[in-house]
Amino acid sequence: MGRGTCASHKRWGDVRRAAQCFVLASCPALTERGSSGAVHMTIPLARIAFRSRVARLLLVTVGTAALAGSAQVNVPMVPVPMTLQSYALVTLAALAGWRLAGEITLAYLVVGLLGLPVFSGAKGGISVLLGPTGGYLAGFLIAALVVGYLAERSRHTTLSLIGLMALGHAILLTIGVGWLATKIGIPLSVEKGLVPFLPGAVVKILLAAATLLLVERIPTKGAGD
Repeated sequence: MGRGTCASHKRWGDVRRAAQCFVLASCPALTERGSSGAVHMTIPLARIAFRSRVARLLLVTVGTAALAGSAQVNVPMVPVPMTLQSYALVTLAALAGWRLAGEITLAYLVVGLLGLPVFSGAKGGISVLLGPTGGYLAGFLIAALVVGYLAERSRHTTLSLIGLMALGHAILLTIGVGWLATKIGIPLSVEKGLVPFLPGAVVKILLAAATLLLVERIPTKGAGD
């Protein structure tokens, strides 16, 4: 009974720490700081997720919900409103690493393809993926993998994080506009699918980089626990 109780406590501890990591984006030994002041992130969510199947499932579920929820948040901008989804995607990818971020993004896309209203505008179904905005959705997976991979292998400064978040958005916009061009042509796709979204992209790039810098500076109490 003692061994079973210990195993149960360990599983619950993993779940609890995973939830705390996702909500607070913080866990023991989160970062390593070099003499130059650059920060090397140790990908806290991935470290927790692959210790326990339950914790991993929890993070994938919560991450999928975060992507779905952020797609429904519209912030007034000129010339077009922006959602917070690409901000959530690139930030999550940097926190989760390429493997976990890929699983979360793939789960989100599958849920949407099954018809649940998780895409922007509370839409779902394969018709959305095959429609004019399908390229942006396809770009989610590639952006998540690339950002997560590079985040695991780079030292983080303000400029490097801004560059990484910009790269993620560039991937999304390039694939999105490329797919849209097959529907309406290149000039119109750039006019309708790229230019109006650039101001919002700049805001989200800076916001995502600031979020990661803030996360990396959260005090990690009880690091020895």
